[in-house]
Amino acid sequence: MKRLLGLLLVMGMVGCGGKENAGNVVDNRVLTSEEITEALELRIGEWKYSDGQSLTGQWRQKGVAIDIKGQFNGQEHFQTVVYDFKTAQFVDTISLLDGRVQARYSRWDPGTRTLRIWMAGSPDSDWGLAIQKTGPNSVSCTSRDIARGHVLGRETSNGVRTPNTP
Repeated sequence: MKRLLGLLLVMGMVGCGGKENAGNVVDNRVLTSEEITEALELRIGEWKYSDGQSLTGQWRQKGVAIDIKGQFNGQEHFQTVVYDFKTAQFVDTISLLDGRVQARYSRWDPGTRTLRIWMAGSPDSDWGLAIQKTGPNSVSCTSRDIARGHVLGRETSNGVRTPNTP
């Protein structure tokens, strides 16, 4: 189940080694409309990932919110991602087919072109992931499980978007 949660979205975390936090702390300034759009476009269109996951994202409101339908290991999920200007972060609401709903939070780092995502209300949570844009239709992804400042596990994958789908 942890793997499924870690892979509901494709992500790439930076950093490795022993004692560290989730690596999610980034600039918390309010993003420009162009930066919001670039971050959300990482999940727009049809994506296939090297770990077997796939997702399709579409605009709910251009430059502000998206809807995502994804699957991993035959399990489907639905997700809405909205930029919250008050907290300067994205809020993800994930609905699983068994009726559970989960919240995730993320911040875009325009300098590294990386979207860092975490499960708890704090970027210092024990699980984190990121999506790093590596090209117009490609991303590099890694998820990490962390306990008491130590990395317990790390998984990586790469994603490719069907060209010209955003």
